[in-house]
Amino acid sequence: MKILFTSQSGIRVPTPPARRLKDLAMRVVAYVRPSCITPSSIISVVCTNDAEMARLNTAWKKREGPTDVLSFPLGEGQGPATACLGEIFINGHMVIRRAKDAGVSA
Repeated sequence: MKILFTSQSGIRVPTPPARRLKDLAMRVVAYVRPSCITPSSIISVVCTNDAEMARLNTAWKKREGPTDVLSFPLGEGQGPATACLGEIFINGHMVIRRAKDAGVSA
């Protein structure tokens, strides 16, 4: 299984945290839907910003304003040949704010 990690937020995500995100995504899928994992399976993880997250939140969840994380399953009901299992959007700006509020580094 492949985890595609991209940043649209303008925030540079250092390699170790990006690697930890990929590892976490792999463990979650292996636990929740192990039958979906094939060598060609893909999960897209996108680090985005407040504005894009607010747009997605309004468009898909009908809620105003940004949120921390949104996830979208893809390919459900299309059988095991589906390569992309889903997309996870993480609000990089909110991660930084929450880390600061908690007194930890992001």
